[in-house]
Amino acid sequence: MTPALPGRRVPTPADVVLVGPPGSGKTTVAALLCEDGSSEVVDTDALVEQRAGCTVAELFATRGETHFRELEAQAVQDAVRGTGFSAAPGRVVALGGGAVMTPRVAEELRRFAADGGHVVWLQVGAEAVAERLAGGDRPLLAGDDALARWQQLAAQRESTWAELATQVVETTGRPPHEVARIVAERTRDEDVADRWPLGPRSGLRVAVSTSEGGDAYPVTIGHGVLDDLALLLPATGAVPPAALVVHQPGLEPVVERVRAVLEAAGTPVHVHGIEAAEAGKRLEGVAGIWEACAAAGLDRGGLLVAVGGGACTDVTGFAAATWMRGVDVVHVPTTLLAMVDASVGGKTGINTSAGKNLVGAFHQPRAVVCDLDLLAGLPVQDVRAGLAEVVKCGYIDLEEVDGWQILDRVRAGAEHSADPREWPFLAELVHRALRVKARAVAADTREAGVREFLNFGHTLGHALEKVEGFALRHGDAVAVGMVFATALGQEHDLWPGTDEVRGLLTSVGLPTRYQGSATWEEVRVAMAGDKKARAGALRFVVLEEVCRPATLDAPDEALLRRAWEAVRA
Repeated sequence: MTPALPGRRVPTPADVVLVGPPGSGKTTVAALLCEDGSSEVVDTDALVEQRAGCTVAELFATRGETHFRELEAQAVQDAVRGTGFSAAPGRVVALGGGAVMTPRVAEELRRFAADGGHVVWLQVGAEAVAERLAGGDRPLLAGDDALARWQQLAAQRESTWAELATQVVETTGRPPHEVARIVAERTRDEDVADRWPLGPRSGLRVAVSTSEGGDAYPVTIGHGVLDDLALLLPATGAVPPAALVVHQPGLEPVVERVRAVLEAAGTPVHVHGIEAAEAGKRLEGVAGIWEACAAAGLDRGGLLVAVGGGACTDVTGFAAATWMRGVDVVHVPTTLLAMVDASVGGKTGINTSAGKNLVGAFHQPRAVVCDLDLLAGLPVQDVRAGLAEVVKCGYIDLEEVDGWQILDRVRAGAEHSADPREWPFLAELVHRALRVKARAVAADTREAGVREFLNFGHTLGHALEKVEGFALRHGDAVAVGMVFATALGQEHDLWPGTDEVRGLLTSVGLPTRYQGSATWEEVRVAMAGDKKARAGALRFVVLEEVCRPATLDAPDEALLRRAWEAVRA
């Protein structure tokens, strides 16, 4: 059963709404979710029939589809809001397949989801549904070629289901009780407090705390939220007497927006540019920021603001950790990878000739603003590269609160569009990935335990970046690294999921094989310099199962070589 959401009002709203095509099992799954009697199930088709005094088929025949849709829309609204229903602890509502195409219904579901409700899309393939449709009484599927008509309707409705759903569950090959179990698990822990109205816009929020105490800091995700940056300044304490905005090339328009917001709040702003990507993440880069801090008169009450990708947040965070022995920093990540990884968690650092991120410090930001509109000007492959860190979070979520949903969403996204910016649930994906990371940071801020699992794919990934002179995208390197780590675990009789991981990454346009010229011997030497190594022995994060990460120390060299062959072009 799905527990009641906080802030429940009277009439009692529903907890879960099931949508999807005919034959996906919505009515059956709803009944199974409520079989213990502590929640009630509402099938909107049955509710319409009860109110109309005739079957849906008879309504279509005598009054037409338009009249049926009007009755259906009212039934959906009443069922979702609880109008006319008992104040039961919970309610599961099963919608007819075409209900979402009525604008009134779609708007009702958007409101329901914004209030913290769950809209679960039950997916099913055409092959699986053929048997389920046999003998059915569905007016829009009447005739000899019901399956072809089903496929036509599903194609028309799919984008709407994808846009409205907060969860996606594949039912093909799964018995109804298994689908019900998955739905129950994936809707039980969502917290309505994560949905955060922010000024005239709305966003999602993750509160990041640490295992060392201190105040949690907010990470906000949404479209246009950068313009509400001033609302976050109270979270950083008093209005800073001065701020230095550090940015990468080409981001001057974003910098001017940040400047305008801060200056309107009473903070004088200075600006400092650094080199692009990893070129700016060197000792010379951080030294330049220190000099700019001095020129700006930045004292311990000052503020650094990073505007750029992961390299920018890393080096700016390190400068903030070391200037005056620590000043506040706010991150405005402009790449998907920086949003879901580098900007959150307090890891800062620079590269040296010996390796990546070997010099650094833990220094938590005061706030992070992930404005998805800033992704608009990026090459699509840069956006896809950020998905590697999202997928990583899906596979290593120990608590299984967000991991399965992340993986399901990425699969759905791959079918929706080759450009993740067009996915209607991109904000949710960023939100869920950050929740996975936030839980790890809260439990193990300095990476002595479970936070280490966030390095899944990174041991080989960092080595590939090094041998390629840091010209390889971090996300692309991590994608190859995840396949390698999964293959290495498989060689040690752990989860045999190498093909699954490869297939998922390939579906979203990420590489799964190393295409460079470095030899295994060169890569092996680069891995030896990894900061996770213990007493000179390599240490990898592998998978015992999905959402069951583990560490593997000093693997056999022959098995390392075999895992390498799995990713060598």
